[in-house]
Amino acid sequence: MRNIWKNSKKDFAHNEYRNQYHLRLSCARKDNKNQSILWG
Repeated sequence: MRNIWKNSKKDFAHNEYRNQYHLRLSCARKDNKNQSILWG
């Protein structure tokens, strides 16, 4: 049971990272001028 909990926490963190990535990507796509700001 503990291993499942650990894995779910890891998956959650990975999903959060992926969501942030896609959020940035969609923002950059909407306004290409912001791309340089987003990706630094």
